Amino acid sequence: MKILTMIATAMTAISSAALAQPAVSDPSTVLPHVGFSSIDAVIRAVDPTVSYSGEGQNRKMLLSAGDIDVQLSQNACNQMGTCAGLILMSHLNETGSLDMINKFNATTPAARAFINDQGKVTLMHYIIGDFGVTKGSLVVNIGAFFSSVDKWNRGYSEQNLGNVVTFEPLTPEQGSFASSDAHLIFANEASIWPTDAAIEKDHQ
Repeated sequence: MKILTMIATAMTAISSAALAQPAVSDPSTVLPHVGFSSIDAVIRAVDPTVSYSGEGQNRKMLLSAGDIDVQLSQNACNQMGTCAGLILMSHLNETGSLDMINKFNATTPAARAFINDQGKVTLMHYIIGDFGVTKGSLVVNIGAFFSSVDKWNRGYSEQNLGNVVTFEPLTPEQGSFASSDAHLIFANEASIWPTDAAIEKDHQ
């Protein structure tokens, strides 16, 4: 848990600076798929406290950092046990207004929030690995999701609505391009979301 603990410590101590990234050996090495049999060793290299729950299709990899718990589930698997998808979820013990969920989703590329069947907020991230994923990208994806959950906790949670945090991640000019925080906001929201004038023009 040492690396995830380091990430959690950095998240609670810093609001606008990028998180320290865990060192990954041979980060450009491509893992053949994103099933547990492929990613387990990579995750354990940075967090040896990884655990599992459930069996078969209900098996989940469990990660935690501070007060953040994340479940990883395999998806799009074949009979050989290779999986093309990896689902990351964090179930929060709170309800959330649709307004706050929409604001979070509109400004957070690395996670999506929704109300689950129990009426509570769940955050989710999906990794597509049909043709594999590099070890470095896998770890950054997981780190970005932890950062996104922390972003919700500090800026969008019902317990903290009066203290919305402004996130200013590192840009490539300021530091490492492969930074979890670099995926917490859209670099240029104006280029992502159409303006009212553009929408009106499209419908003329």
